[in-house]
Amino acid sequence: MQFHVRQAAPEDLPAIQRIYAYADACHLAALPQFFRESEGPARSDAYLLEGLRSGMAAFFLAESADGEPVGLMHLVERAAPDIPLFRPRRYVVIEGLVVLPEAQQRGIGSALLRQAEAWALERGIAQMELSVWEFNDVARRLYERMGYATLRRGMWKELAGSAEEADG
Repeated sequence: MQFHVRQAAPEDLPAIQRIYAYADACHLAALPQFFRESEGPARSDAYLLEGLRSGMAAFFLAESADGEPVGLMHLVERAAPDIPLFRPRRYVVIEGLVVLPEAQQRGIGSALLRQAEAWALERGIAQMELSVWEFNDVARRLYERMGYATLRRGMWKELAGSAEEADG
């Protein structure tokens, strides 16, 4: 599959929502204890437009040869908290990387990651961070192949007798 990557614009909102809807359905199916269905988009157009217009964020779309959006990258520039514990630093967080099923395993995720890294370097930022859910083996393998390493680990435990069980 031939494709190209470009920066998204406000008129791309329907495509961004459609691609995120696919990712949200995957997360809901894998982890229903954390994710729920929503009436309408999980991210408001206002939220996405804020990111599209922000100088501290970017969205990139991967498009097939016929111009159909098949992948999405959402990036946000962040800074370490200004407290003595942390070294001052700026870094880019990958908020979302999604490739639709019909376009997976064709180099689109790698191309989006390279675009994200180029965006960070253009801003003078040399560190990237991301979070990935443990169930997402395909994404974890992609990130590892592209040189990303585990920095910290999130853990959880569901307690017996929790408030949710009491409500049921």
